[in-house]
Amino acid sequence: MGLFKDFVNPGRPGMKTRTILAAIFALCVLAPGVARAGEESGAAAVWKIGTLAPKGAGWARHANEYIIQETIRQTDGKIRPQVFWGGVAGDDEDYLELMREGKLQGAGLSGQGAALACPEFSVVELPFLFTGYPEVDLVRKRFFARFDALFAAYGLKLLYWLDQDFDQMYSAKSPMTRLEDFSGTRFVLWYGPLEENLFEVLDAEWTALNVPDSARALRSGEADSVVGPAQWVLAAQLGPVMRYVNPQPVRYSPVVVVICLDAWKRMPQRYKDIQEKNREGTQERFTADVRRDNQRSLDALLAYGVKEAQWEPEELERFRARATAVYGQMANILYPAELLGEIQGLLAAHRAGAEKAPGPGENPRAPLP
Repeated sequence: MGLFKDFVNPGRPGMKTRTILAAIFALCVLAPGVARAGEESGAAAVWKIGTLAPKGAGWARHANEYIIQETIRQTDGKIRPQVFWGGVAGDDEDYLELMREGKLQGAGLSGQGAALACPEFSVVELPFLFTGYPEVDLVRKRFFARFDALFAAYGLKLLYWLDQDFDQMYSAKSPMTRLEDFSGTRFVLWYGPLEENLFEVLDAEWTALNVPDSARALRSGEADSVVGPAQWVLAAQLGPVMRYVNPQPVRYSPVVVVICLDAWKRMPQRYKDIQEKNREGTQERFTADVRRDNQRSLDALLAYGVKEAQWEPEELERFRARATAVYGQMANILYPAELLGEIQGLLAAHRAGAEKAPGPGENPRAPLP
């Protein structure tokens, strides 16, 4: 396959996401080439990385500490990431296009961006697939090599699989504690086909927007509800806008750090070995801090006055049954039904006490041919 298989996201407004700002930025700032990290020349390679994470926010601080600075240290300064924070280089779609053009070497992608880059990865973003982070950690360890191979089919190296949050529902209009509450609500749709199908089965309305425009739409009243992470809601200063939060986790949202395979192949082998060896520890440190930040952000929103709404058990089961209907609708379109079945089988065994997370040194599941 070529670099980044063409993938149309029906929930997004096509080329609108290639904003004028991103186009100007690419012309003025991003050079088409990248220095080669060679052992003979001693030259340092500059990896240009785009991300939506605002500089200074939790995700950005932890990425700088655990990934960027560690990459410089572990490669003896031969790889020097240059990060464009806060969406100044566009959004996730823009990053993939700029990587295709050789103007970026990598990106920190949201869950939506990860699904654009590798549609099969969207299987881990299905609503109610996981009951909590221990199950996420189990699947991450067992399936990392599999997803690494799948990303490679699209010309990308999966460097890190990290956490965004277990996303919650926020609304300026409705507590969303009954299925009937979704009728007439207008969600920001930024997460792609899975989210579009979820809103369809819930009979909700939506406005398809990219992430940078979503906060503006919620503040202006163009939309009144969103499924998203607490950190983003807090950082976007939506506390005064959102009246309700239903903290029931709707879906697990990952973050991935990817680079072009070409840039990865240029890295001396000893640096690749160091990165592969230390990846798991880096992921554990990053996710531990992000999970703590997410809880603190949700607590801050509740303290600010956002009202917590809770499902009654019967209504939650109705919601769960409706939401999980998207599993079959997207199977063999975004992800192979076989892959979903393997993950569900692992989780079922784990819940029955027959499966545990791999220990240090245990091999993950082999990648697909």
